[in-house]
Amino acid sequence: QYKTCPLQYRLRVLLGFEAPCASQMGYGGAVHHMMRRVAEHTRAFGALPDGDDLDRLFDREFYLPYADGEAWTTMEARARSLVEAYLRDFPDDLQRVWEVERPFELHLPHANVSGRADVILDREGGVAGALALVDYKTRRVARDDAALDLQLQAYTAAARGEGFDVRAGYLHD
Repeated sequence: QYKTCPLQYRLRVLLGFEAPCASQMGYGGAVHHMMRRVAEHTRAFGALPDGDDLDRLFDREFYLPYADGEAWTTMEARARSLVEAYLRDFPDDLQRVWEVERPFELHLPHANVSGRADVILDREGGVAGALALVDYKTRRVARDDAALDLQLQAYTAAARGEGFDVRAGYLHD
């Protein structure tokens, strides 16, 4: 957050200033939450959720605190489409989920950097114990976005500092 806009970081994180609410506020978090629930479902049942499972998950778990009926319907449909695309495009990854929403801290000489890996996959390259970090973005991102590269590098350094064998980092937008 700091790298994107230091002033916004100061106002929101350090001073607690809350900007006015927009109907789409919370959309990224809602999609991340649904992806976490899909990963947890896959791990618990050993199979990807089917259409009925997704219906139940979305009915029970999808939440946008500031959206009205029309905005809610539009954003829920878009989120459902994203989740279905992920299930279609990355089913093998969902079968390798080791942990979701794993917090990390990287201790540097003059700062501590904290974050949360969206998903950690096991068996990277077919090797048990070899991990891959996955970060979800709900918007299209430029492949040369240095801030995103830095985020994955920081998570990788923090995980390796904890003794994990991280072999890859992926950005899924």
